[in-house]
Amino acid sequence: MLRRIVIWTGMVLASYVPAASLQSQNTVPTSAKSVGQSASANRALLDTYCVTCHNQKSATAGLMLDKVDLEKAGEDAAVWEKVVHKLRTRAMPPAGKPRPDASSYNFLITHLETELDRASAAKPNPGRPAIHRLNRAEYTNAIRDLLAVDIDGESLLPVDEVDHGFDNIGDALSVTPVLLERYMSAARAIGRMAVGEPEIRPFSETYEIPKFLTQDDRMSDDLPFGSRGGIAIRYYFPADGEYTVRVFLQRNSRDYIRGLAELHQLDFRLDGERIKLLTVGGGAELKGEPGPIFSQAARVGDPSSETYEHGGVEEHLEVRFRAKAGQRLVAVTFLSKNAIPEGVFQPPMTQFQLVQYKGGNPYIDNVVISGPYDVTGVADTPSRQKIFVCRPTGITDEEACARKILSTLARRAYRRPVTDKDVRTLLRVYEVGRSEGGFEAGIQAALQRILVGPEFLFRIERDPADVAPDTTYRISDLELASRLSFFLWSSIPDDQLLDLAERGELKDPGIFEQQVRRMLGDPRSGSLVDNFASQWLYLRNIGSKTPDPKLFPEFDENLRQAFQQETELFLESTLRENQSVLRLLDANYTFLNERLARHYGIPDVYGSHFRRVTLGAELDARRGLLGQGSLLTVTSYANRTSVVLRGKWLLENMLGAPPPPPPPNVPSLEDSGTDGKPLPLRQLMEKHRKNPGCASCHAAIDPLGFALERRHTTRGPVRRSKRVAEPARRVCHCVCGKNAGLRFGPRSRVLRCSSHSQDCAGSRTTRVPLVVINPSYRQKHAVSDEEVAKAMSGANVSPTGRNDQIMMIFKKAIPRRTFIRGVGVTLALPLLDGMIPALAAPDKPVKRFSIVYVPNGRIMEQWTPKTDGTGFELPLLLEPFAPFRDRLLVVTGLTLNIAKHFPGEEVGVHERPCGAYLTGVHPKWTDGADIHNGISLDQIVAKEFGKYTQLASLEVSLDSAGTLGACEKGWSCAYINTLCWRSPTTPIPMENNPRRAFERLFGDVGSTESAERRAIQRRNNSILDSLSEATADLIRGLGPGDRAKISEYLDSIRDIERRIQIAEQESSRDLPSLARPSGVPATFQEHARLMFDLQVLAFQADLTRMITFMVGREKTDRPYPEIGIPDAHHPLTHHAGDPQKIEKVVRIEALQAKMFAYYLEKLRSTPDGDGSLLDHMVINYGCGISEGNGHSVVNLPLVLVGGASYFKGGRHVRYPKGPPLSNLHLTLLDKLGIPVENFGDSTGKLDLLAV
Repeated sequence: MLRRIVIWTGMVLASYVPAASLQSQNTVPTSAKSVGQSASANRALLDTYCVTCHNQKSATAGLMLDKVDLEKAGEDAAVWEKVVHKLRTRAMPPAGKPRPDASSYNFLITHLETELDRASAAKPNPGRPAIHRLNRAEYTNAIRDLLAVDIDGESLLPVDEVDHGFDNIGDALSVTPVLLERYMSAARAIGRMAVGEPEIRPFSETYEIPKFLTQDDRMSDDLPFGSRGGIAIRYYFPADGEYTVRVFLQRNSRDYIRGLAELHQLDFRLDGERIKLLTVGGGAELKGEPGPIFSQAARVGDPSSETYEHGGVEEHLEVRFRAKAGQRLVAVTFLSKNAIPEGVFQPPMTQFQLVQYKGGNPYIDNVVISGPYDVTGVADTPSRQKIFVCRPTGITDEEACARKILSTLARRAYRRPVTDKDVRTLLRVYEVGRSEGGFEAGIQAALQRILVGPEFLFRIERDPADVAPDTTYRISDLELASRLSFFLWSSIPDDQLLDLAERGELKDPGIFEQQVRRMLGDPRSGSLVDNFASQWLYLRNIGSKTPDPKLFPEFDENLRQAFQQETELFLESTLRENQSVLRLLDANYTFLNERLARHYGIPDVYGSHFRRVTLGAELDARRGLLGQGSLLTVTSYANRTSVVLRGKWLLENMLGAPPPPPPPNVPSLEDSGTDGKPLPLRQLMEKHRKNPGCASCHAAIDPLGFALERRHTTRGPVRRSKRVAEPARRVCHCVCGKNAGLRFGPRSRVLRCSSHSQDCAGSRTTRVPLVVINPSYRQKHAVSDEEVAKAMSGANVSPTGRNDQIMMIFKKAIPRRTFIRGVGVTLALPLLDGMIPALAAPDKPVKRFSIVYVPNGRIMEQWTPKTDGTGFELPLLLEPFAPFRDRLLVVTGLTLNIAKHFPGEEVGVHERPCGAYLTGVHPKWTDGADIHNGISLDQIVAKEFGKYTQLASLEVSLDSAGTLGACEKGWSCAYINTLCWRSPTTPIPMENNPRRAFERLFGDVGSTESAERRAIQRRNNSILDSLSEATADLIRGLGPGDRAKISEYLDSIRDIERRIQIAEQESSRDLPSLARPSGVPATFQEHARLMFDLQVLAFQADLTRMITFMVGREKTDRPYPEIGIPDAHHPLTHHAGDPQKIEKVVRIEALQAKMFAYYLEKLRSTPDGDGSLLDHMVINYGCGISEGNGHSVVNLPLVLVGGASYFKGGRHVRYPKGPPLSNLHLTLLDKLGIPVENFGDSTGKLDLLAV
């Protein structure tokens, strides 16, 4: 446990020293010799137990131990680290083979580790520091500290790649043209926010409150006392002017707004001051007496009341006010009542019951902020104060002032002194912006250049010019300042740290320690806990965990948030109070609010605020991390706990001894006995361990998993279910080799396995931190076991509260090799087609391809025509396509068998079909960064079509744009959040925000007018020119390995430059006037129409010829209240034959078909050459699942619509033998002029597709 926190700290922060100093500090204790055996005895052990399999002839698992020299283990450290790990976990020799006794195990392990330590101390191998790209969190925090602007990084930038749950591992991060494009878009938006934009057009932002968040108490410290429900929004007002705040209330499943029987007061506030207080409900609309308490309708059957409750009330829930530019706190909340009205209270309800309930309190669904209107200027905001360190008095002063402003900003952003060349580069961009809009516009353009430059985006450490190859050296003070600030603050150094570094004083031990303590005392150090906890403990995955509401009706969004906050506060207190790390497992206190205390059954805790609560002896099982609801939830399935899931999680995250991956082709575990009845859990696990390939792993996993098995999915300790009623026998050993048994619930077992720092999970201090930094890297570093054991026992805790554990690590000289994998960045990507020169477009009509994907299967009885060939009757779900019947080809009978369940996999019934839909490849089962799929159909088309267009392809959706994270059954969400894969390991994120999709197509302009488009192109050209120059200079100063990495960034620049060149050629094209969308529309139909409009516009402008559109991602829970269906879509598809649910699903699918017909009509009515866009393209509309109720991948629902040159329309073609979907893809590629021999799991082309 300590290794994962403290040693990781040292690996990131420790400065390097000369080799001689390293050797003196890393001396291996001579006491290790007393436990070692002679070389001959250890060789005999290997020959007896290991060499039979691991020899030069067999080379099992890549290990050849018959000829290696045990006295020179350091020469092949990676191999011996693997051996030590397998010996520690008793995975070697495998179960069923002869094994040595425990003392022989320990003697051999001690010998190997001692030799590895000696080799490391005698000849440190620090390696070279690699380049580290700022991840999204670091970028967000850096903008805050640089410009005093709080941005929403999640909306501006895509999700970073993760490896084993961490997004700060350099090997997993990458730079692509799409990412650089998003950085440029983000820089433009940030520049407008920071500098201000008096000419800005009004726009809207919508802030939603989770549907199942109970709003009966004060929701946050930003809301006033005496309030209930609502939301507090830190909103950045771009200019001085008028703004509106409009409120929409939650509806139940019958489209009634809840709680209008009583009178309520809705409070609007700006920076804590009330703007307006509105009255809602209680008969206010009728100017009469309040309705009955807790009634199911204010006036049953009264038309006025019905209209009011169906949304009429919302017409009045809007305020208009003036506000100065800058970030301000907007609060909308209800006033809490001081007295509870008399009446019969509603008992607790499940989420399903809640969506039908009409009584109780009204809840806010979403808040829309719009503006600015009647702009009068831009106030002197904190960001403007930070930027404009001078003001020109006239034109002659402007350049000198601009130089001062840009030098100040660049020094902070680049984390170093700026050069004259740096400033000249920025001034060139400034001049372009100034020529378009004056002094401030020039500063804004130069600021944009700073925020996309390699000097800001990358952390780069250079070798000193006078250092000989293969020698160690101390890093510079400036490099040390960056490491320190990005570790403790996840942000750039402040001026104090930079000043010390520039003067060369930071290396002084006293000053260094003083700065560490200062930074730990700064509120920004909270990011250390927040980022680490959310990733190490997988806390951020709690948002994707939804326990079964029938089994756990008490679970709601309030509880989910309380779980997370409890753990974050608990971890922060452990760090700030300098407690022993073992307190994380057995602390007798936690942090609770009333909601969480009530859930845990702890009395006398009141209010929404969190406070520290001491746990008595009766709450022993609640102590430490393992008793907290957050961890119990993320290590459970929706309807049950899991011995394997929890045991594996403990091994990986608490003990740093991850079990090896399961062997291939392990079948699903049969959970019934010979009598057909479910087996008790102990017998079930024993049955699994009888498989020799499973036994060695489960010997370590099961004892730890059983230790938590008495804990509820979300609540904590509970009685055993019948499934686990039979007592377990002691049949396993924990990872440390101690006999732990398989009994339920004794937390001491977990504590024993975690506290044996030298007997358990390896006594080496590298194992756990390298799981954090890079799981594949197993080199050694030189923090002694004695120091770790002392810190773990709490012997080094200071009574003054000083963070001695951290300082102990900061003072260590740690070889550079130990953290290179943590701070480096791997930019290796396939050669981009963006480097191919643009070709002149042909005179004949161009070909275009569109893919429209609908989620969660179809009701096939309402989809499939009853007859084949021509003349068939359109079923209900195809009726909207009647106007396009002559262009319609209905294809049935195709299969996606490649997406079926493989032995040994968890279910993944949505992830597999979605991942395979456009690739024809079975996606790899993983929830880590090692995702693997195939290159998707759209990207093969984009590689060819993209030679002629500004964008090779466009990927859009109506659901959120994230791509990575844990999903159900251990599958990565990358497989359901996108259809498009540039390479087998590179998913392409889908854009769901129409505003950002518009900006990607036309740039950061207000509309499609050609003059505005040309202006933004000129600014982008100047920025990209300077980026190319700076990157070329950067490459000249790097070593060969880093040159290859940074060249990927340069490739991305060139790709965008190529697009701009094409855009300049097309900028004079007349387009329909379309203003930049203000944001995501409130309803499905509005959102879908706008996204379809953008796609038609992109085809019309020939900005791209390949678009993929996900109407919804698999498992989407989108409701459709505009058609009277507030129920979540995905649960409805599991209708189990319920006619009411089927009817709702059909209505949803019919609405989606109607929106697709809207798209077809737009294409048909848009001229293109001698016909229309629809004449010259093909559209694939379908889904990777047929029946959502059973997740079938047979007889997929597919239709093709397009021009006569592609296929003969007006037909229903059935393939009774079930050919793979890839055969259709292969045929389409041929029709699009991109013939290939095979695709995915194709077996040939479809002959019936021909004209």
